[in-house]
Amino acid sequence: MKTRRTGWGAFILLLAVVVAAGVLLWWQWDRILPSLCRPALQKERADCVKRLEKLRRIRGFPSAVPPAPEEEVAPSKAAALEKAWASWIGAPLRWPQRFPQVDCERARSQLQALCRQLDQRDYLRGRLPQGGTFALLRETVEALLERPPVGSGELLYYDTLLGNIFHFFRTLGRKRTELIRDILQREGSLVEPAALLLFQWISAEEKCPTQDLRVSLETLYTYAAYLLETIGGRSYLSRRSPKTAALAGFYALVIVDRAMQRGLNPHGIDPRPHIRRIRERLARQDLIFAQQYFQYLQQMEERWGSPP
Repeated sequence: MKTRRTGWGAFILLLAVVVAAGVLLWWQWDRILPSLCRPALQKERADCVKRLEKLRRIRGFPSAVPPAPEEEVAPSKAAALEKAWASWIGAPLRWPQRFPQVDCERARSQLQALCRQLDQRDYLRGRLPQGGTFALLRETVEALLERPPVGSGELLYYDTLLGNIFHFFRTLGRKRTELIRDILQREGSLVEPAALLLFQWISAEEKCPTQDLRVSLETLYTYAAYLLETIGGRSYLSRRSPKTAALAGFYALVIVDRAMQRGLNPHGIDPRPHIRRIRERLARQDLIFAQQYFQYLQQMEERWGSPP
């Protein structure tokens, strides 16, 4: 009998504690709720900020997120690259004011200055042709211009498809292909500004040719169609780094845009879906000239219409 009373007493005491806790929770709910929800709210806010930043980058708007305090004190990689670039090239790292128009002599001299810096790399000693990195670029572009790929209709013949898939390897050979791939892998920080110089140099040779190259817009357009439209070109870009693939796609679009403005589009390229795809690729990369890329793509949309 005594044990039963003791059990009921313990139950009543536990019930009283539960009721008291419930009353206290109800009384202090306005103070407790924010503390409980704060972690979830912070996570949701961080996710929202990330999505907004991605949309801003896609549309070319400036970032709304201020840099972290440590980023303001410590020099960024971009700042270090700009300092080195100015000492190498003799000019600041800037986007051309009238892109894609070029100053022919300036484009050649700046690319040659960059090549002289690359010639001093230890991993390139004894591997470059006579004339250094600039000679390697000239020989590479000459070989590609002499033997362009198929820009459309590659699926009509099996040999044509295989030729497109292995186009660069067959045209340049193993030694040159491996050397260029090694440079791209080791000089990752230079890929973006070097791509701009290379594009300007090739455009300069098309605009005001010298003894360096014989470039035609028709051949450049064929390569652009190859990279954007064909299985061979897309498979090649899929094997490159995301940044290299995004930049190659962007400059291919610039070439298509230039050609279409001159009434040249024999492969019937619709640039609109490529604009959307390249914009998304660029938005996922940390790029120096991201805003300029998005502005140019926006101008293309105004010329040819929004992506379907």
